[in-house]
Amino acid sequence: MKQLNIQIEDNQHEWLRQKAFAERISMAQVVREIIDNAMKEERLVKTWENAVGKSLRETLEATHEKKAEDIYVDNADLEWYQGNLDDTVRQVYRAPDSASEALVTDTLAWVDHPTQICVYEAQAWADGEGADWLLMSG
Repeated sequence: MKQLNIQIEDNQHEWLRQKAFAERISMAQVVREIIDNAMKEERLVKTWENAVGKSLRETLEATHEKKAEDIYVDNADLEWYQGNLDDTVRQVYRAPDSASEALVTDTLAWVDHPTQICVYEAQAWADGEGADWLLMSG
């Protein structure tokens, strides 16, 4: 472990102190967790940006670090989409608010929202919710 001495704003210190107290961990642990989360998010963005041409399964397992069949989806039965997990990702989209992203194959759209994951038929999603999303690659 390396030591890092930094200066932060008074309001940042107060927020950090309160968060550490509320979670009953050290302020250093709060900072380490924030850095870990930022690193994970950066890795996820790079994984999804490079997803075109890879299988949906490969991208999901790299993103979620578990088998694709073990990823909980809020709106669909596993049997409905599991046969499409080896399909090739054709396009990657990001919502205008940048909080949600979608992987689209020829048959389905896998949509990661901040609080849920949903799977849709690809064309229905593109014509509906996905119509206003930004194409990232594909």
